[in-house]
Amino acid sequence: NITGEGLLPGTEANLDVQYIIATAPGVPCDFWQEPSRKGFDLIEWITSAQARQEQPLVWSVSYGESMQDRDVKYVRQLDAEFAKLALAGTTIVFASGDAGAYSRQDTPKGKMQPGFPAGCPSVLTVGATTYWANGTEDSAIDWSGGGFTFSEYFTREADAPWQNDAVQAYLAEVDASGLPPNNTWDPAGVGFPDVAAVGTDYMVTSALGFEKKVSGTSASTPVWAGVIALLNDERLARGMPPIGAAAPWLYAHTDALKDIVLGRNNNDGMTAHTGGGYVAAAGWDPTTGFGAPLYGKLLAAALKDGKKALANANAAT
Repeated sequence: NITGEGLLPGTEANLDVQYIIATAPGVPCDFWQEPSRKGFDLIEWITSAQARQEQPLVWSVSYGESMQDRDVKYVRQLDAEFAKLALAGTTIVFASGDAGAYSRQDTPKGKMQPGFPAGCPSVLTVGATTYWANGTEDSAIDWSGGGFTFSEYFTREADAPWQNDAVQAYLAEVDASGLPPNNTWDPAGVGFPDVAAVGTDYMVTSALGFEKKVSGTSASTPVWAGVIALLNDERLARGMPPIGAAAPWLYAHTDALKDIVLGRNNNDGMTAHTGGGYVAAAGWDPTTGFGAPLYGKLLAAALKDGKKALANANAAT
């Protein structure tokens, strides 16, 4: 666990690092700490990250706020910076949030509050699943963040065309009873999350040695970061390039993901709202995306595509 340098890292920091390392043992892992303040400058952070002499290939970030708290220019500028890193081979993984389709800042009677940066199309966004009480089947957890951005920020057609068919299939399959009121969300926006993993009952050891059970997309996100790190490690060992922009790649390999078809994200983090949120369904949905990782299939796809990318790079030179 993290002991810090003159600091006492909390449960959140230990959760992230412990489960990245547990998922991807042996992969080098650095921990960055930002000042603990509301609304820190994300562009300042990503700019400083880009300035690193040795750029990490995966970032795991369990941070979020409401997209409407930032103006359109700022949000799009940040996503453009994310896209630069993705093109350079870095995957940025964000938690989808723990307030379901809502926000703790507003009541469900108002507009949905899509998460930010979770709704940015240039990142990989991770939701959360849980197991049934008898452990036989997994389901979307009701507080797993997800939904759609508003069109003034991003649209699928312009900003995330790789997900358009999958999202359209969801909207065609699910009737009004499985969706929030139609005046509270924008069906033309970018959908999130992209994927999910188990997000409940993680045991974390604190800097003082205490154990604590933790749940949240802050738990499922570092797991996915670890998975991407392992895939990169396998590709790099063969001279292949890293994955980089993971979301478009995963939408092309949905057979390597376990589809989650149960559940509804109708809990704002404090209260479950009957008939609220989005239901899970076959294929992509705004609760768990395309689902949980099936590592063997992901590795096969990563190596197959990596071989093609390497051949193309060699042909170009």
